[in-house]
Amino acid sequence: GDLSSALFTAFTEGADGEFPEFFDDATFVGGSWAEAQSSNEVVLNLNPGRYYVFTSIPGGAQSVQAFTVVTEEEAAGEAAPVATPGASPVASPVASPVAEELPSDVQVSATEFEFDGADSASSGPQLWQVTNDGEALHNAVLVSGDVEEAVSGGGAAVFEALADVDVAGGVGILSPGQTAYMVLDLAPESYVLVDTLPDGVGGEPNAAQGMVAVVEVE
Repeated sequence: GDLSSALFTAFTEGADGEFPEFFDDATFVGGSWAEAQSSNEVVLNLNPGRYYVFTSIPGGAQSVQAFTVVTEEEAAGEAAPVATPGASPVASPVASPVAEELPSDVQVSATEFEFDGADSASSGPQLWQVTNDGEALHNAVLVSGDVEEAVSGGGAAVFEALADVDVAGGVGILSPGQTAYMVLDLAPESYVLVDTLPDGVGGEPNAAQGMVAVVEVE
């Protein structure tokens, strides 16, 4: 309940954009971005623990789904945990961590407040590694279209611009030190990589502070 309420307060248009204190004690390992009626793929490194699945663009209070990742030893010695009652299964309750680093075509570093390593890419199927090398929370959303100026304006303009473009892929919120991977299939054109998160203290989107990068795909 606290998480649902905090997300609505922090991320909704017109909200103050301040993260609750317990965000500092949580580890955000990423997620996916997708347009309505579509899907995108990501690769996440899930260590044993309790996880919560939510949307960071809520239209209101949401039912947060939960699941537990256990070690193989724990799975062999006791009954596997199940998802929260009433929630759809969102992942196998038993999983092993993936390799810390996978062979990737593009390596993106997110810091305060810029993306590094996302200037160009080749067309076709590919894997992008996104690492939060900063000290604040970050995400990365890759879209097609000429929206650099619009999203750099900040405020509601960020989400208004993203509502009219094609989302090629993206990773959800990453805590400092966390890495996730975008599974992409890119056509030759210009893309824009955007951090849509508020800065956590004043509500201004990170995109308005420089977290926008134009990616030329050939």
